[in-house]
This record gives sequence, C-alpha cells and structure tokens, in this order.
Amino acid sequence: MVPAATPAEADTSDIAATAISRAALQRHEEAVFEIKRDGAINALNPLAIALKDRLAEADQKKIIALAQRALDQERAIVDLVDVGAEDSVQHLQVTLVPIQDRASAYCFVRDLTLDYSLRRALVDSRRRYRDFVEISSDFTWETGADRKFAYVTPHGALGYSADQLLAMDPGMVVAGIGGGQSVSHH
Repeated sequence: MVPAATPAEADTSDIAATAISRAALQRHEEAVFEIKRDGAINALNPLAIALKDRLAEADQKKIIALAQRALDQERAIVDLVDVGAEDSVQHLQVTLVPIQDRASAYCFVRDLTLDYSLRRALVDSRRRYRDFVEISSDFTWETGADRKFAYVTPHGALGYSADQLLAMDPGMVVAGIGGGQSVSHH
C-alpha cells in the first residue's frame, strides 16, 4: 500500500507535473495557448507565438469565448473557428481543455486550411470533369473498387439508361447479360 502524500508533497508533485507538461507543450506540433479565465492568452510554444501575432482581436475573442464555455461547463470542447479576412481565411480546429481548478484552459489549435483547400479543389475538379463528360457525345464511365459502374454518362449506352447501368458489372453489359435485360439494337 502506498502512503498518502502530505499536502506539501501533493503541491510539489502538481508543480512538477505542470512544469513537465509545459516542457512537452513547447515541443508540441500544433499551436498551444493557455487561456486564463480573465481572457488573457499566453502562447506556450513557438507556433502559438506566430499564430497569436496573426490573430485579429475579433479572432482572439472567438477563441476566448470557447475557452470560457469549456471552463464554465467543466469539460473539453472541440470546435471549428474561421479566422482572418475574407481573402485569407484560416480554418482552425480548436480543442480547449480546462486545467488548474478551472482557472485556465489549454487551447490546442490545428490549422485545417490546407485540408479544406484540397477538398474544395477535388470537388471542383470532379464537377468540371462531370460537366465535360455530360457535354461530350461519347459514352464515358467510371468503375468503383467493386469493378461495377460507379458513374456513367447521363444518356446511358448500349440500350441501358444511366440508372440501369449503375452498379452493374461492365463485362456483363458488354456480353449482353447485364441484369437480365436484353440489349436493344437500333
């Protein structure tokens, strides 16, 4: 059985744990802030220092409000916050964790801007591809991992509508036995 720590020993271990945590936070791969209940924001690592310099007052207020909510509700909160001006918006995921008897909260910030930009570019590329395919007169298709049609041109082909072709095996369609329907010849 481990003897209980005296109050003085408990305070010392809490201080050591906080010092160790702050040392680890210095090397954390994301920006980390400590947000005090009074709204003061302390950057805890180099990434946080750089980010804090770029955050407008209104952006800081958004993050402080989330920290206040985490402290008031005594629970961790994860939320998305858009910061910056219209031409240079950053999409941030913030995770706020109350610490030190709810006197402050750690705020871990992950920049999702690149992820959002890549996703937007992918969606735009797919839309352009589909627009191109829809205006072409050829039959164009895509197959999925299951080797069945995942996309076909809207006008269909081989006597099948686009809806009939979806989820069919292309080999079965070419052989004329797709889905038990006969291929109409014109």
